[in-house]
Amino acid sequence: MNSKQYFLVLVVFVVFLSCKNKTTTSEEKEPTINETVVEESKGAINQSSNLNKDQIIKNLQGKWKEPEYPFRSVEIREQEAKFTEEGVVEEPKFRAFEISSKCPFEVNNIKNTTYSDIIFIIIEKERCEKLKITDSTLIFSGYSTNTEANYEIVYKKVD
Repeated sequence: MNSKQYFLVLVVFVVFLSCKNKTTTSEEKEPTINETVVEESKGAINQSSNLNKDQIIKNLQGKWKEPEYPFRSVEIREQEAKFTEEGVVEEPKFRAFEISSKCPFEVNNIKNTTYSDIIFIIIEKERCEKLKITDSTLIFSGYSTNTEANYEIVYKKVD
């Protein structure tokens, strides 16, 4: 076998192996966008170990009403939240939430977060807001792209 034939056989062999590897990889299941987001969100939520999540969730329990606009309220039950607001077409329902120090989604309503911030996450809606809580006050805050300004929604404990 001369060197040209040897080289040709080598090239065919390399191409064959290359095609075989591509076939194997294409048969592997690529994660869907939802699976990727859920996995990333679980990772982000688990990274926030310095938050006392249990205590925060305990303090969130109950009904909260906005004093400046009494038609807006939040009800927290276990690890589910229901936001009620006048004029919203969608019927309010309880949705699972998580507490973290980082939002797992690409959102444009949160700017300049720090590791010490508490982030309230509703995974189903891919919604994140900064959270501050005391015994009688609950504050959700973020950045409004409509007004290009920071906002705060203050709620007072009802029960």
